[in-house]
Amino acid sequence: MPFTDPMADGTTIQRANEVALANGVVGPKVCIEVVAEARKQGLKVPVVLMGYCNPFVMLVLLLPGVCVCVCVRA
Repeated sequence: MPFTDPMADGTTIQRANEVALANGVVGPKVCIEVVAEARKQGLKVPVVLMGYCNPFVMLVLLLPGVCVCVCVRA
């Protein structure tokens, strides 16, 4: 999930964030939508979303039904 603190994150994480943003991943809702689509196509393995805590907590609080349907937990 793109969000980086260039002073705290290393170059690999910073680059991954740049790639995500360049590909339209602009927030936690987009990440959840990608996971939901993958689940529809048969994905069964756990998915780990890496990022700062606040965006995930807010997503679970604001859209609990969306999170539950794709088995996302904060």
